[in-house]
Amino acid sequence: MPNTICGLPVVEPGSPLLERKPIPGCPNRSLTLHKDVLPLFLALAADYHRLIAPLDQGEWDEWSYDYRPARTSSSWSNHCGYAVDLNASQEGQRGTSWTKWWQTANRNLKAQRLRRRYKILNWGAWTTIADDPHTPATEGWDAAWADAMHWELKAGTTLADVKRVIAELGIQPDGTRRKP
Repeated sequence: MPNTICGLPVVEPGSPLLERKPIPGCPNRSLTLHKDVLPLFLALAADYHRLIAPLDQGEWDEWSYDYRPARTSSSWSNHCGYAVDLNASQEGQRGTSWTKWWQTANRNLKAQRLRRRYKILNWGAWTTIADDPHTPATEGWDAAWADAMHWELKAGTTLADVKRVIAELGIQPDGTRRKP
């Protein structure tokens, strides 16, 4: 079985490992991912919706599972179960506001806080973050593809790592959090 850029096995279409659930706070929007990582990405999307930009407005552009080779390396895409694009048509590299939203100090700081909270995830606009060891050279992809809409598991992350972070953050299977 081939692996994705992050090193985890590609999830084949129709696999029982794929699961789809609504984003908390956005009942008409959902994500489809590997069932073990889905709660983490649902919580991320809910935080993104609450703190950075609404996900339930405009066209449905919260992209998740996509069975395809990577565009940036010889591996398979992390979208084969382990990555999401949020507000992709507006905030993505080919969208209408890509050069603006994450360069706005307030939104950039909020996205960096999410990146620190979800420490096993890469954020697509990582190029301005000096402490991030995950670079095109270490992860095997082209910096020209950095994209502020994109969130993915870091290379070398295991499903055990995902489960540990889910437990640390108190994330429920539906992506909501237990109250501290």
